[in-house]
Amino acid sequence: MAINFLNNLDLNKNQLQNAVIQVLGTAPSNPVSGQIYYDSSDNNIYYYNGTAWTSFSGDITEITTSTANQLTVTNGAGPIVQLAIVTATVANNSTALATGDQIYDFVIGTPISSLAAATANVDMGSNKIISVTDPTNAQDAATKAYVDSAVVGGLTYKGGYNASTNTPDLDSASNIAVTQGDTYTVTADGLFFTEQVRIGDFLIAEENMAASGGSALSKWTVVQSNIDIATAAATDGATVKGISGYDSADFAVNANGWVQLATKTFVASIGNGSATSYTVTHNLNSFDVIVQLYDLSTYDTVYADVVRTSANVVTIDFTTAPTTNDIRVLIQEI
Repeated sequence: MAINFLNNLDLNKNQLQNAVIQVLGTAPSNPVSGQIYYDSSDNNIYYYNGTAWTSFSGDITEITTSTANQLTVTNGAGPIVQLAIVTATVANNSTALATGDQIYDFVIGTPISSLAAATANVDMGSNKIISVTDPTNAQDAATKAYVDSAVVGGLTYKGGYNASTNTPDLDSASNIAVTQGDTYTVTADGLFFTEQVRIGDFLIAEENMAASGGSALSKWTVVQSNIDIATAAATDGATVKGISGYDSADFAVNANGWVQLATKTFVASIGNGSATSYTVTHNLNSFDVIVQLYDLSTYDTVYADVVRTSANVVTIDFTTAPTTNDIRVLIQEI
């Protein structure tokens, strides 16, 4: 179903990309000047000049060639002309075009056609491929330096960590050996050094630590530490930070942590069959409002000019007057 616009659409000099002209078997009835359509019977685009439909094809109706030994034209009458290049063996002073197997690399004397993509394994004879650029695409070959940089410091999951019993030993003088990037999941609540950690938290090693070499909290990153139920307050600083915090001016949070959005909406029906401009007072005290319209007869979303006249009023203009109470106005403060 097409979107129904009740006023002009101004793109302000922006592009209309990937658009398709309306396709019809015959010209539309009751056209207006400037209207266009694509005729599927003759595959031409037409525009209405105020009195008649005129083709965009203009005066050119066919393309031909007089050099058939170089270029051929098929479907010359269009709408899409097909061109084909004619090639043949190259000779001195001839007009034929060279084919790929006749073009040689003048450095190694090898036809271009023999430099095509490999179709089988390539044996390097125990030699290296050197001076290779680091990869940029998914199927590019990787250099040693690229692989080394990608592996060093990468996360390696090592298993669970019981913070209640310090198992495995990560935070004592007799700590196990740890490599940068080693990652553990907390399986039991407890203290990790002086930090409270809970089930589900992540511990990530920021540097190498030798066995019994002295681990420290500063050498670890603790992810999702001390998560609790979020609360709302009058200011951001007064909220208890959990998964998130909410401003009580806009949200309410109950004892179970459920968040409810404050009601900040307005609904009205407009239209009297004669007026094309309507003033709607929503009293939401904000210019940051979303205004949407739909037709109460068809329930289609429609579009008109909307101006935020003040923090409490919007003005809606139509090209054609809507019928009585036929347009529903939905307004929401953001």
